[in-house]
Amino acid sequence: MIGMILRRELSDLRSQRAMVVMIFVFGVLLPVAAAWYLGSALTADSTLDESIYMWRAVAVLMCFMPSFLPAALSATNLAGEFEMRTLVPLLATPISNRALFLGKMFSILLPALSVVLLSQMIFYIATHNVEQLTDGASWRFYAILATATIGYYFLVVAIGFMVAYKVREIRNSQQYGALIMMPIMLGSMVGLGYSVVKLNLDHILYVTLPLCIIIVILAITLVPTLWNRSKLAERF
Repeated sequence: MIGMILRRELSDLRSQRAMVVMIFVFGVLLPVAAAWYLGSALTADSTLDESIYMWRAVAVLMCFMPSFLPAALSATNLAGEFEMRTLVPLLATPISNRALFLGKMFSILLPALSVVLLSQMIFYIATHNVEQLTDGASWRFYAILATATIGYYFLVVAIGFMVAYKVREIRNSQQYGALIMMPIMLGSMVGLGYSVVKLNLDHILYVTLPLCIIIVILAITLVPTLWNRSKLAERF
């Protein structure tokens, strides 16, 4: 059942040109621009620590910038179903709330996380030969990026769905979702960027790993229980 929902949502996503453009911008253009900026910002007088810290800060920034993609998709997914009158036939099928929710969630997370992975790969390759930068790409640093990114993106999609559940119109869903997510995004980005520069990476991983696990478990188990199929059907 989850696979059926996933294929349905991904098929709809491919038809949205704006989302394809966003994937290209965040997945390709952003890391290329970031690598160019980093190369021009560093000078011969830059110390090893300064180079590593700047590299890490830019890498963190690129993990959070593509979150506009899942934020927009999660805010418009359910609200769009309301406006296009396509949700009632889906609710009439023998699909559980959890299968419906997880299918929609993973159809947003898979493209978003793929964009993050692509952007990080391009950024690493583009900056690999820049003098004194490779020491910043330790496995601990990428473990922190992975756990923080996965937890944050699950949170973004879960909040977007909860907002869309309460708001029927796409425009209102986007506005309320942006108001809620903007401080969370800025706080997470600034906090993690500062931490990877100033704090011990092992200590940061001890925080991001359990936090990621908690967020993922809550998003998968708790949020689907908030959906009420009968109330959703009555809203048409």
